[in-house]
Amino acid sequence: MTLGLTNGSKKIFNMIATDVIIAGNKLIDAFMGVNRVKGYGNKNNGFSYVQSIKYHDDWEWLMPVCKNTGEIQCNIDLKNKGTEYMYLRNKIFKGLQKFNKEETYLAVLDFIKWYNLNK
Repeated sequence: MTLGLTNGSKKIFNMIATDVIIAGNKLIDAFMGVNRVKGYGNKNNGFSYVQSIKYHDDWEWLMPVCKNTGEIQCNIDLKNKGTEYMYLRNKIFKGLQKFNKEETYLAVLDFIKWYNLNK
């Protein structure tokens, strides 16, 4: 089954997906304390950035991030935020159980966004 996209639409869809991946990988980098020298997302190096940073595409990159989401619980007031924390950690765990990289990646992004608002 195809989406029925024209060539122009496919280019726009790929650009949006690339922008989402760049933003997601940048968010993960910040969460992991990684500071990259090159800029993010400009037309000259955005694509090479997506190719070189593999959180979205490689379990070896993503698994340490999943591990870190479990290790930061001591920094969160679990008495007031515990239900949200467990829900988001469970989303990550479900993606891992299914060996579904995309689901796990998106769950990690949801967790990091929530964590950044609640730390």
